[in-house]
Amino acid sequence: MPSGSSINTASAPRQVKLRQCSVFSPTFERNAVNQSQRAAIQTRGIDISKNVMAIDIYESIFQNTISGSLTIRETEGYIETLPLTGTEHIYLEFAIDYLNETRVFNRVFRIRRIGDVTFPKNEERMYTIDLVTPEFLRSVSTRVLKKYNNISCMDAVKDIMKTYLKVPEKKMQETHFENTDGVVSVVIPNYTPLQAINFFSTLALTKKIPSESNFLFFETIDGFYFTSARKLIEDAAALPEANLSAPATAQTGNTIPIYEVNANKMTGMPSIAEQQAFNSIIRLHQDQTFDVLVDTASGLLRSKMLHLDFFARKWNEEDSRYTETFKKTTHLDKYPVYPNNFDQSVGRNVKMFIVPTNISSANSKYVETVGDIPSPQRMYESIVLRNRQLKELQHLKTLLDVPGRADLRAGKVIVLRYPSSRALSDANDNPSMSSTQLPTPYHSGRHLVTSVRHTMTQVSTGIMEYRMHIEAVRDSFGAPLIGYKEDANDKDGKAV
Repeated sequence: MPSGSSINTASAPRQVKLRQCSVFSPTFERNAVNQSQRAAIQTRGIDISKNVMAIDIYESIFQNTISGSLTIRETEGYIETLPLTGTEHIYLEFAIDYLNETRVFNRVFRIRRIGDVTFPKNEERMYTIDLVTPEFLRSVSTRVLKKYNNISCMDAVKDIMKTYLKVPEKKMQETHFENTDGVVSVVIPNYTPLQAINFFSTLALTKKIPSESNFLFFETIDGFYFTSARKLIEDAAALPEANLSAPATAQTGNTIPIYEVNANKMTGMPSIAEQQAFNSIIRLHQDQTFDVLVDTASGLLRSKMLHLDFFARKWNEEDSRYTETFKKTTHLDKYPVYPNNFDQSVGRNVKMFIVPTNISSANSKYVETVGDIPSPQRMYESIVLRNRQLKELQHLKTLLDVPGRADLRAGKVIVLRYPSSRALSDANDNPSMSSTQLPTPYHSGRHLVTSVRHTMTQVSTGIMEYRMHIEAVRDSFGAPLIGYKEDANDKDGKAV
């Protein structure tokens, strides 16, 4: 479709072409009647793309690997004649056409299970094939029992991916790794590979000061990521917001997408430009704004860390408050979601973390006498901060149903313009002017996309309608709240 053309938002763009959906299994090869058929099955598998009615792929920054499902409608009886038993691989490839650009997605999956079998007609069968990645299945089937000495968390994650998950070198090059600060020495006690990677994610610190321990390991349809939430936000901070009036081809990958509710109603036009159509929200649901009980009990507002030195038999405590740490960490916007000093209404002992340290024993006279002075270790010292930041990301949660696009993935930042349900105090006092044209000052702004469900439904053979179901979160406000008076007698303790 030419740039600047109009599109009716009543139907989503049909921009996905299913190129291949093939099933591979040694069982099929053994059943081949001759060498020629066997070679064809080994090379191309058995193509079932004509029977694929829908594709669903899910990615999330809180999920290590992508997952998916296929809705199949067929008369060949694949379940019984092939047969499908969970030992097969499925190769899926489709192309996404978006604003004069085509991106190709291809991925190998393992069949997890087959369910929801129905018979619309006597000779017809309809069912769902649930898919997982080979890396996920390999993780469930493997355990890591290994000691890592003086290794960075990033290098440890790379080693686990290569050695245990068997990630191909080509895919490793496509992985988005962020350098981590310092080294660790730990023993992995019979974890699955993905559990071990998540363990190193809790230990990893960003290179920049102040160090933040909010690393995540996840996969999108573009590849694996080992990166911090801080970097996801900072990368977006360097990009301008999209200009919906600019030529459509100038937008892809270079700007932050802007989403608005009912763009065609706001303009009063029966149809809108293509770029605006891709940025128009089909359905919006604010799943959660806050939960003060969960935030209190989980330690978001206030918590205490106990540093325990087993050898010296000493401990010291360090208090942490949301009001203080918000100023020192990276966020999507400027202002905290709870008023300043509101956290002083929560006892400092409500949520406690105990972590090992060797600060006292490293400074002992015995160590000084023998001359073997170890470097101080305060492992997990950022666990309180990590807990708080990840809880912040769950604070304001919005679900969006939007047209599919090739440049939006979990971990990306978008701008969401919330409509106001009332006339704002500084709005034009004109009854005929819709107040929905003015975004709300608190909830509107930059959001981090935490998950994307790619839903493709067949409209004709090989051509699919593409929708995205997005979960976007916001960890801060665009306007300040009125703070509470600080209690000068409530002093936080600090570890030595």
